[in-house]
Amino acid sequence: MSLRLRSLVIAIALLFGMPTAAHAQIAVSRLLIDVIPGNEREDIVVSNNGEDVAYVQITIREYLNPGTDEEELFERDSPRELGLLASPNRMILQPGEKAILRLAVIERPTDIDRVFKISVTPVVGEIESSTNAIKLVYAFGVIVILRTETPEPSVTVTRDGNILTVVNDGNTMVQFGYGKQCDASGVECTEIPNKRVYPDSTWVYELPEDAPVTFEVIRSCC
Repeated sequence: MSLRLRSLVIAIALLFGMPTAAHAQIAVSRLLIDVIPGNEREDIVVSNNGEDVAYVQITIREYLNPGTDEEELFERDSPRELGLLASPNRMILQPGEKAILRLAVIERPTDIDRVFKISVTPVVGEIESSTNAIKLVYAFGVIVILRTETPEPSVTVTRDGNILTVVNDGNTMVQFGYGKQCDASGVECTEIPNKRVYPDSTWVYELPEDAPVTFEVIRSCC
């Protein structure tokens, strides 16, 4: 058997020996929710776009020190400690079915924003297959910003050459969006990624060039 033919036989053997993949096609309608004062309820639509029944688990964790080097996710013992309720915490969705994941504010913070991550995760079950199989699980992380009842945004922006520094010393998140940096003619422009700057955090960004830069500062809270 020639080397080429032998390689072909090995490739075919590997192809038929490879495990098959299966995954639940879960989708969520929103990945960022800004719960501003006066709005005590939000809804997320969870959809099953696959061909199999989907079993979905919902969990909530809180970001401590969001936007800093000390950022971490922390699991609270109860919705009362979170100040936020997500209901239900489990779903069974038939193929093509949709369901509402409802968020309700239990207690709004009085001093500073609180930031949460809601994980919407398909629960992996057994696969009935005559061949090896791998299940691919795609979990969605929905960021929820629970604004303080008395938001006081305050940011300081400085620049040293190409280095842009934004410090948020207020008590609520401020988003820098639609940023762009253009050449002298104003024709050639580079887009700057959007950035959420949380309270007590600093954003340091290296600009593409030493030229004027513009942003739209978004403060949906106030």
